[in-house]
Amino acid sequence: MRLSATGWSAERCLARRRPSCRSTRVRRPSVSDVLVLWVPYTALIVAGPRLGRIHGIVMRNLLRAFCRKNVLMMQKLEVLSQKTLRERLILYLLQQAGRQKTDCVKVPGRVQLAKELECNRSALTREIGLMKEKGLLECGPDWMRLDEARLREER
Repeated sequence: MRLSATGWSAERCLARRRPSCRSTRVRRPSVSDVLVLWVPYTALIVAGPRLGRIHGIVMRNLLRAFCRKNVLMMQKLEVLSQKTLRERLILYLLQQAGRQKTDCVKVPGRVQLAKELECNRSALTREIGLMKEKGLLECGPDWMRLDEARLREER
């Protein structure tokens, strides 16, 4: 595969590896065939006349990816900084509702949710049960819904 604007091909990028660079082998299963293109750092930073419009597109896409990742990390930090498990769960569900644009939030299984909230699965299950008893939360096999009116009343 050749990128016409930059003149870099996958073979050329692999052939230009410097001896001082360490290669890291990571094995991950993929759903389809994958081509990894190693682009030298300087090719992204220095915009030459051959790069033209492609340089701006690549830089914009990288900036968007970094910004998106930063927002997600800040939201996770905000969730994990909550003192109680109930506060963590409520904030997590509110954030997910905002992302999914619905009040009925699709959630992972209890084990994965406990990992995301950095808590014990049994403690999470107990807290979910307590919230359901108080009417603050409705649950299904893969969804949860907060009753925001009752949340306001409780506080």
